[in-house]
Amino acid sequence: MIHKSDIRSIIGVPLYESEKLACCLTDDNLDLVFVNKAFENVTGFLESEVLGKSIALLLTSDSYDSGEQDPSEFRKVASLVRTNWFIKNKNGGKMETSVEYHQIQINGNRYQLIVAADITHVVHEQVKLSEERYRQLTETLPHILWTFDGDGSLQYINQTGKEYLGISDFSPEEWSWRPYLYDDELGMINEKWEEAFKNKEAFHTLHRLKRYDGSFRWFQAIVFPQLNSKNELISWTGVCTDVDERIKALDSLKITNTRLRSLINASPIAIYSINTEGIVQDFWNPAAERMLGWKKEEVTGKFLPHVREEHRDEFFGLIKKTQQSGQLNAQAIRKDRAGNNITLDITGGCVYNEKGEVTEILVTVMDVTEIEKNRKRLNKSLNEKETLLQEIHHRVKNNLAIVVSLLQLQVFRSTDENEKYRLTEAQNRVHSIAMVHELLYQSEDFNNVDLHTYYDKLIGTIKSNMLISGMDVEHSLNISIHSLNINQAIPLGLLVNELVTNSLKYAFQNSDQGNRIDLTIKPDGDDIIVDYTDNGSGFDMSANNFTSGLGMKIIDSLLHQLQATYEIDSDDGFSISFRFHSNSRGPHSNLN
Repeated sequence: MIHKSDIRSIIGVPLYESEKLACCLTDDNLDLVFVNKAFENVTGFLESEVLGKSIALLLTSDSYDSGEQDPSEFRKVASLVRTNWFIKNKNGGKMETSVEYHQIQINGNRYQLIVAADITHVVHEQVKLSEERYRQLTETLPHILWTFDGDGSLQYINQTGKEYLGISDFSPEEWSWRPYLYDDELGMINEKWEEAFKNKEAFHTLHRLKRYDGSFRWFQAIVFPQLNSKNELISWTGVCTDVDERIKALDSLKITNTRLRSLINASPIAIYSINTEGIVQDFWNPAAERMLGWKKEEVTGKFLPHVREEHRDEFFGLIKKTQQSGQLNAQAIRKDRAGNNITLDITGGCVYNEKGEVTEILVTVMDVTEIEKNRKRLNKSLNEKETLLQEIHHRVKNNLAIVVSLLQLQVFRSTDENEKYRLTEAQNRVHSIAMVHELLYQSEDFNNVDLHTYYDKLIGTIKSNMLISGMDVEHSLNISIHSLNINQAIPLGLLVNELVTNSLKYAFQNSDQGNRIDLTIKPDGDDIIVDYTDNGSGFDMSANNFTSGLGMKIIDSLLHQLQATYEIDSDDGFSISFRFHSNSRGPHSNLN
C-alpha cells in the first residue's frame, strides 16, 4: 500500500493539490493507484471509482496506433516523454490532452506518473483559425477549388467556382457536376473517378467546363484524397485551373506547325536543317530527296552526304559566316548521289535558343545548274550581239564619213559661194548623224553615252566649218542627262546643228566680240527640257524669210518628230525652249 504522504513528497505539493493539471499514478500493470483533485474535475471520475482499475478506462481508440485498447499498446504510446492523448470523461465525451509521462520510484517500487492538461479548447481555436484562413485563401484563389466528402458528395466550392458556374448558392445533397461537363468527356472523367476511389489515389484530367454563359473552356483538374492515420478516406479536394488560352495557343501552334511542315514538304525547293557541325536534324523534305538523291532516313543524324571531303573546308567556312551574320546566301558546286556535279544556290538562316546561341541552321537549296548554263550561253550571245551592234554603228559611221568626205570634195570643186555654203550645211547635218553612231560604237553601254562630249564636239565642228575668218563665238554647255536613245539622239543632234548654224549664219553679223551660244539639256521627271540661246542681234519672227527658210522648216520638222512643245523668243538675241518625253527603252531605245 502506498501512502499519500509519500506521493505528496515525491511529486510535490503544487501538483498534488493542483485543480488544473490532472495527474495520476499507475503501477507496472497500468492500474491506477492515485489521482489528484484536478483529475476528478477533468474526467468526472472520483478517486474511489477508478483506483485499482486500468488506465484504459480513460482512453479512446484514438489513443492507440492500432486502435485496440490494450495496456501493452498504451505503453508504446506513453513511451514518449510528451505527447497528445485523446481521453474520455465519465459521460463518454472525448477531449484532447497534452500529456507528460515519467517513471518514478516510491519506497523501492516503480510507478508511472502521468500529468495531463486539457487542450481541447486550444485545439478548437486553432482549428477554427485554420479554417478561417483556409476559407480566406480559397475564396481569393483564381482557381476553382472544391471538396467532396469520402462518398463523393460535394461539400464546398469557392467563390471563383460559383462565379464561373453562375451559381449563388448550392445544396450539397442535390449537387451534380454532370450539367457542367462536356458530354464527350463524361466517360473519361467517370473512369478516372472510379479508379481514384478504388485506389484512394490522386488523379488529374484535362477537360472542359461549361461557363455561366453556356460556353465551354478548358481546365486542368487535379483531385487528391485526404486520408487519416488508418488510411481511411476522409474527403477529396479538387483544384481546377483555367488553361483555355494555353490549349488554344497550343492548338494554333499545332495547326501552324502542320501547315509549315506541309508547306515544306510541298515546296519545290530543297529544305533541310543542320546543326553547326553539319549533322542533319529533323528537316529533309522530298525536294531534297529528289535533288540530291538521299532519303530522309538515310541522312538524319548524319553529316551532309553531298559535302564531300574536298568541300569540307569551304563548307565550314560558310557555317562560320552564317553564324556571324545570322544568314547567308552563296553558290557552291556539289555532287549528287549519282556523282553528277550540280550548281546549288544555298540560303541559310540561324535558329537561336533562349541564350542567343545558334542551335541549328535552316537551309534552302535550289538547283541552278541549268540556269547557270543558260546564263553563260546568254552572256556569250549578248556579247556577240553587242559586238555586232558596235560593228554596225561603226560601219554606219564610216559610211556617213564617206558622204561627208564626198560633200567636202564637192565644196572644194565649187566656185559658187552660195553653193559652197549649202554643201557645208549638208555636210554638217550628215556629220551630226555620224557622230551619234561614233559615240555608240565607242560606248560599252548603249544606254549611257557621253552627251556632253557629243555636243561639245558637234558645235566645235560646226563653228570650224561656218565661222568667217576673224569672228569668235564662245559656247557653253550644261548637259545633265547621260543617255538618250538613238531615235531621239539623231533628231536632237540635227536640231542643235540647225540652231547653231542659224546663229552663226545670221546672229553675229554685226559683232566681232562677246558672241556666245548656250545650250542646256536637263531631265524633268520623264521629260527632257532643252534651252538654246544666242546673244546675237535677234530678228523679226514675222518676216517672210524666217518662216519660209529651209533651216526653220527643218527645225519645225525635227520638233514635230520629237513630239516637242516649244517657245521661241527673238526680241533680244534668240532663244528656244522645248520639252519632249524621253523614250529610254523599248522599240525606240538604243537597244533596238
